[in-house]
Amino acid sequence: MMRYLAKYAAQLRRRGWVYSSDLLGEYAQRGQRRVSVMRVGPLFDVYVNDHVNGAWAQVFKQTGLMTIEQVIQVLNAYL
Repeated sequence: MMRYLAKYAAQLRRRGWVYSSDLLGEYAQRGQRRVSVMRVGPLFDVYVNDHVNGAWAQVFKQTGLMTIEQVIQVLNAYL
């Protein structure tokens, strides 16, 4: 699996985010917020979830992004 956000991991850490990845996607988490970037074929899906009352609640979803640059642009509002 290609890790597209990995090159931003140092910058994310400086901002207090913890970067991780697995076979399904890449994640950044800080406090009660978790951002997920999933590669779906040639496209990317982005999810933002907040941990509320012991469960994850979806705050934002954007599917079908064509480039990692579009992903970063969308995430700027949440990172």
